[in-house]
Amino acid sequence: MRYVAFLRGINVGGRHSLAMSDLSDLAQAIGLLDPVTYLQSGNLLFTAPKQAAASLSSRLAESLADAAGFEIPVVVRSAPQMALVAERHPFEQLASQPKELFVMFLSGLPSAQDAAQLDPARGGTDVFELIGQELYLHLTSAARTKLSVDYVGRVLKLSATARNWNTVTAVAGMLAEH
Repeated sequence: MRYVAFLRGINVGGRHSLAMSDLSDLAQAIGLLDPVTYLQSGNLLFTAPKQAAASLSSRLAESLADAAGFEIPVVVRSAPQMALVAERHPFEQLASQPKELFVMFLSGLPSAQDAAQLDPARGGTDVFELIGQELYLHLTSAARTKLSVDYVGRVLKLSATARNWNTVTAVAGMLAEH
């Protein structure tokens, strides 16, 4: 089965540098097959047995922490999961450009109680919709939004990482091709 691992906070703003070649090498060292990186921001595509899916995030996070010397939250999605994510963005019609669309990938399914704590007014003109383990966002200015990964992670009590719509659709396409 093909998967993608989204690493949070890699090579952003000069912090937590990690060469993508090192990421690929590390993936191979822990038994992941055919690792391919996309961009420099911690997107790793790979093949692994379907039965290993439950432990992929933790295995990668532990290995990365050992190798890099700092903790890196990791969220993993399978090729079928990514195909579903790429098929539906509830705000696609609102966006004047794809750069206004984002998906926040969550490390698990939030509880209904925690999900209810997300404040729709917090974003002002920015809006979100939670569907399963993904938070879809339409952000008029990603740099200034108050719907940050830190805010969402804190409220939902989960790890989260965000990708723009171009990255989401590119990764889903790459997974479908393999």
